[in-house]
Amino acid sequence: MGLLKYIGDKLFSNDKELALQDDIDLIQNDIAALPIIGVNQTWQNMTSSRGMNSLYTNDTTTPIMFTVSLNGGGTTSNNYFFLEIDGIQIYRSGGNNTTNHQRMGIGGYIIPPGSTYSLKNGSGFGNSNIITWAELREAP
Repeated sequence: MGLLKYIGDKLFSNDKELALQDDIDLIQNDIAALPIIGVNQTWQNMTSSRGMNSLYTNDTTTPIMFTVSLNGGGTTSNNYFFLEIDGIQIYRSGGNNTTNHQRMGIGGYIIPPGSTYSLKNGSGFGNSNIITWAELREAP
């Protein structure tokens, strides 16, 4: 039987076990460094710094998630808004109400690092206003 080695609180009976543990440690460190949504992130109220028809970029190294609620109601019977990520329309919502403001929202959309995102007015949505815009991201 070979020599037993203690490293920290772990006991190794040979160099092969020690090398295997080194590999495991490296893999665990690599996994811990992955950009995982929700890790080291908190919900941030971005309402005062976001608006309709503006283009934003996720300039972090991790994915972010965002949710928006807004008041609808416009001047036509085809009121809608839509979300674009990297120029692709991901979501569209609206209704057929010309007189009452409708509360509408979207939620849970993930924006990859480096991607652009925008919430845009559709037909008749010129008077919509954002109630809340929140993003799950690293604290500033």
